[in-house]
Amino acid sequence: MAIPDFQTLMLPVLKQFADGTEKRSSDVRTHLATEFALTPDEIAQRFSKGVHTVFGNRVAWAITYLKQARILESPRRGIYVITQRGRDVLLKAPAQIDVPTLTFVERSPALGSSETKTSSVVDHKDEPKRGSRSLDYDWAMMDCRTPA
Repeated sequence: MAIPDFQTLMLPVLKQFADGTEKRSSDVRTHLATEFALTPDEIAQRFSKGVHTVFGNRVAWAITYLKQARILESPRRGIYVITQRGRDVLLKAPAQIDVPTLTFVERSPALGSSETKTSSVVDHKDEPKRGSRSLDYDWAMMDCRTPA
């Protein structure tokens, strides 16, 4: 099997945190390598510069995106735990979590600002606007995705 890309890893990474316990990314990598039946050579495969493994890098990016979306949080360096938002996402049982999912879902007005994305499903005229972009989105709107 080929090494999955970071978007393919997002949902399996999140599921690793479903029990609510704090975990290190190395623990998550170990479980996912088994889940995806990766060979020792695939796990050890490095980028051309030889510093980081491809699989480790992809798991790290999946964690980073989930953390930016406040689905995971880091109570201290190198330790991650699921948030209530993450639990809510798992309750919706999505088929996948990927960047388009994160990009479509809008930031929660309860958090004090909103991101403007093009969407014919959601009316944003009453939400405040900000210039900077963020991955901190309201997962309650995840069911409102429209096909691209």
